[in-house]
Amino acid sequence: MTFEWIDPPRPSMENLCCPSCGVTALPLYDTAYLELAQRWGLPLATFDMDLITAAQQAAVPRMLQA
Repeated sequence: MTFEWIDPPRPSMENLCCPSCGVTALPLYDTAYLELAQRWGLPLATFDMDLITAAQQAAVPRMLQA
């Protein structure tokens, strides 16, 4: 059995603002968190209002408290 390493696509510097989300004003770490949630189809766990607003604009659900 052989395995082949496949590198995931890397965003260019111009795309780090999550253009598919329509978001440009978030810090890089929030942008990365939002983009990963969007890519993997997972909800966000956050109380940050800017990130919540961006998630709503990007149609990414938010994990709610139980």
